[in-house]
Amino acid sequence: LPALSIYLCIISSFFSNADQIAYYSIPTCPHVKSGITPVSYTIATWAPQRQLWMISLLLHFPARTLLMMMIPQMWLTGRRWRLSFYVLTSIESLSLACLSLFHKETNVQNRVHVISFTLWWISTILVMGIVTHLKRTTGHINQEAYVYRSWILQIFIMCAFILVSCTCAIAYPLAKKLCSVTAFTCFVVGEYVLIALNPCFWTIVIFEFRREFEGFQVVSVKKR
Repeated sequence: LPALSIYLCIISSFFSNADQIAYYSIPTCPHVKSGITPVSYTIATWAPQRQLWMISLLLHFPARTLLMMMIPQMWLTGRRWRLSFYVLTSIESLSLACLSLFHKETNVQNRVHVISFTLWWISTILVMGIVTHLKRTTGHINQEAYVYRSWILQIFIMCAFILVSCTCAIAYPLAKKLCSVTAFTCFVVGEYVLIALNPCFWTIVIFEFRREFEGFQVVSVKKR
């Protein structure tokens, strides 16, 4: 849901905010028009895209929280790995909320936005690493061809996520230093790709969860 809403926000912004995009310039290079804006402007600044994005987060977080609580049940592992998974997924969700709420209107908000994005990026990669590692330890990859193929695909997606992230981390400073439209475009396009890679990874996890479990229930326990 968040990925779909982001792409909807991006596409709609080219119509509702066409004038702002046309005159948007590279940071530190006001004379260089980029013709394209980072994702954060679409989801954290402009209306009605900002409202649509926040609504999608409100709908996404409860379902995500329940799913993150259930997924570790697929793993034959100890408490340490599960606790690490819970902590990192919590950091990932909180940092995503913070980077959406705080944008570059003031220096303080800019710092919060940058720190939140960094935490989201690191926690996302670490969670992907935990999922692929623990999937290997279950032993199912050696028993079922489907599980092995999906495991290889998850590793590929994780590696692609890291590669694109590193490209963005290099392209943005270069764009600001050299006033390069090409580097800035690579940075923004890289953001678009990252948005697609993350849900692709979790789609595989959800399908595998559905193969092993029919669903889950939230049951109240009465006091004795």
